[in-house]
Amino acid sequence: MGARALRRRLPRWLQAVAGAGLAASLVSLFIGVYPIVDVVSRESYAVKICSVVAISNMLGVIIYRAGGRSRGVTQLPSEPL
Repeated sequence: MGARALRRRLPRWLQAVAGAGLAASLVSLFIGVYPIVDVVSRESYAVKICSVVAISNMLGVIIYRAGGRSRGVTQLPSEPL
């Protein structure tokens, strides 16, 4: 994910921290999907929660891309600043 040139320039410690963040996000999603209280259908509860997460992420991507277009950003700079 992301620009290949940018990924190659990232330090290993930053890649490790990003991986830990991804793992933490997945754990929190699992905790959110698993109902703590009694529900009629665990499957429908899980589907509802996963749908909200997926729609929220899609909306975030749309907003992010719209922001890049409005600033005129088309690509990453080739040299680090």
